[in-house]
Amino acid sequence: MASGLAFLAAILLGNNAVPAGMPDTRPADEPMAEAAIFAEAFDPVQHQVRIERRVIVRITPFSARRASSEMSIPAPQSAPRNFTAATEVKGGCIPLSEVAGVQLGEGRRLLLFMRDRRVITASFERSCPVQGFYSGFYVERPADGMLCAGRERLHARSGADCTLGSFAELQESQNDDD
Repeated sequence: MASGLAFLAAILLGNNAVPAGMPDTRPADEPMAEAAIFAEAFDPVQHQVRIERRVIVRITPFSARRASSEMSIPAPQSAPRNFTAATEVKGGCIPLSEVAGVQLGEGRRLLLFMRDRRVITASFERSCPVQGFYSGFYVERPADGMLCAGRERLHARSGADCTLGSFAELQESQNDDD
């Protein structure tokens, strides 16, 4: 056994010598046949590892209880807000970190409640089942931190997966009928 290990070590180290006590079985015209066989068997193995960092953000449904405890947005029951008009969001993007909560809106829209008390509607394409977003949604945090229409896909907990169509900021009506 020791002579076999010595023979293997001699071949791996590149020595042409055959250890003592071992018969030289090499053909005369192929002096390095064993070395070529072992060289193929011991080619260096290279592995490639890719490490990716993904951050998934969960936007939860907006509720009056959360609003009174965590944010300065008034509760819907105590101060109803009437909206009359909507204006397009410039650039088609909003900061993801500013979204405080979400509710189902009318039609194919979600109401996004922002931390600065604005309300922005997000619309989807026709094939999107918006009702699936009743329990909020998940979105992968983009590198620029902006939630952009036509770029980000929202993933509902119910399994719906939709691309944002457009954003519009709702304007509060200034009429007081009291």
